Amino acid sequence: MKNAVLVLAAVVVCSVGAFASACPSTTYDNYLGNGFSCSITDQTYSGFAYSGTSNPPGFAITPGAIQVTPITTLGNPGLQFSAGWLASTATGVLEQNSLFQFNVASNTPITDLSLSIGGASFIGTGEVVVAETACLGALLPTCTGGRIVTLTVFDDAAGQQLTDSISFAGVSEVSIAKR
Repeated sequence: MKNAVLVLAAVVVCSVGAFASACPSTTYDNYLGNGFSCSITDQTYSGFAYSGTSNPPGFAITPGAIQVTPITTLGNPGLQFSAGWLASTATGVLEQNSLFQFNVASNTPITDLSLSIGGASFIGTGEVVVAETACLGALLPTCTGGRIVTLTVFDDAAGQQLTDSISFAGVSEVSIAKR
């Protein structure tokens, strides 16, 4: 009987060790790396990737310059990304782009996505655009067996849309690519 109790204790310890730790408030470079995952409520975030570009080259935002803050709002968890994106003819940096990629798996169905921007502004003919592609129920880049949806927020001479959202039938995983 003593062996059965020890085996059960080992199974319980191994099961608890498999759960991801809480997503930290830190820079995005800490999220990158093979096998990193973290959790917010009952959601597990994994598969993080990043690439940055600029015009002219050499002014891309690095992952170490991007602050990640977990959003722990019950029923509306997520990640907030903050950095000093700045493009201006006065500085000679005409464009900065950041591509974030990650996957979200949940024990309870995910039924909606939202995207928002804050602190965005432009002058003249400039614009600020954040577009998010999500694969509902499968993984990007192929989204085989899933459904592709897009969310877009912007601020430009034509107007602004600072939030966008979509509701859908519940899925257990969502794959995100945000530019």
